Amino acid sequence: MQQKPLKRALARHLKMCGHATIKTNFMKKFIAGLALQLTVGIAGAFNHQSELTISATGRNQVSVSLDNSPFGSYGTAVDVSDLEPGYHFLVVYKREPLRAGHKPYYDKFIEKVVYNGYIEIPVASRVTGIANYDRLDISIQPMYANHFYNNNRYDNVSMVIPAGMSPAAFAELKNVIANRWFDSGKLQVAMQAVAANPVTSAQLTELMQMLSFDSGRLELAKAGYASVIDRQNFFLVNNAFSFESSIDELQRFIRNS
Repeated sequence: MQQKPLKRALARHLKMCGHATIKTNFMKKFIAGLALQLTVGIAGAFNHQSELTISATGRNQVSVSLDNSPFGSYGTAVDVSDLEPGYHFLVVYKREPLRAGHKPYYDKFIEKVVYNGYIEIPVASRVTGIANYDRLDISIQPMYANHFYNNNRYDNVSMVIPAGMSPAAFAELKNVIANRWFDSGKLQVAMQAVAANPVTSAQLTELMQMLSFDSGRLELAKAGYASVIDRQNFFLVNNAFSFESSIDELQRFIRNS
């Protein structure tokens, strides 16, 4: 008779142990799932790089230079990924069909610059620029819906910027310079070009970098200073020099000019 209470107690104990095991397994799964969500969220938060897309409308095309990089070929859109947040120097050219009245000629084109200046790239954002008429319309959206950076805003850039040399003409100029054997010949061609054409600070920097010696680079920088259309960015030419003394000499020239 005493064995029945013992059996019932043992059964209750085993049942309670079973419930405890189920609860333990549930908690383990819950904690593992929560940890996975936190890991994904933290990974998204620390992936701070952004994306930039510049596109054209209709039959137009764009060519882009970012942070003084060479202009690429014309296309309907240009994509830049893994872009660090902060300020970047952007130049956007638009090529559109030449028009006679209301009739466009799709075998003849004109080129115009629609943006030439700095653009702010927020953290972990998709930045889209549309070359629309003579301006660049920029929209900014976050890459992660739960990201800590609040960049849900829309900006318009609507100023017309005077153009330097068009990408096609500038590419041909660099080709002519590259075909000269000696720095003296390269410098002569570059000097002729900057004397007859407006250039951007980025374009002048590229021409200077095609020369081998600081003496020629300094001479070209002095000659090109009068033709530069964005003098607020003239500091970019300092990247072409090998010696600080050349930069100091150029600064003295600018102060006295």
